Amino acid sequence: IERLKTDENQRVVMHCHPTNFIAMSFTQTLDEKRLSRILWKMQAESLVVFPEGIGIIPYMTPGTNEIGEATAAKMSEFKVVMWPHHGIFAVGSDPDETFGL
Repeated sequence: IERLKTDENQRVVMHCHPTNFIAMSFTQTLDEKRLSRILWKMQAESLVVFPEGIGIIPYMTPGTNEIGEATAAKMSEFKVVMWPHHGIFAVGSDPDETFGL
């Protein structure tokens, strides 16, 4: 719902556990700008797909209201939000766009 305030067309939400993202959350400093730049360098189309970069919330226990609220707050700024040591949430206009993130 928070992302709809930013873009009412982004109605598809996906949660997944991409291995590379999870590994990066263990090996890299959890800094949004730094990790975004790393991802843009790793895969050229990343800059086109999420030019705003990725949001990162602090580690929290999955399944709690706290992590849901923190994710919603980040979704107002970012299409991709990392849950350190767990996975990501992404939003898009349709399943193909969202899965492509």
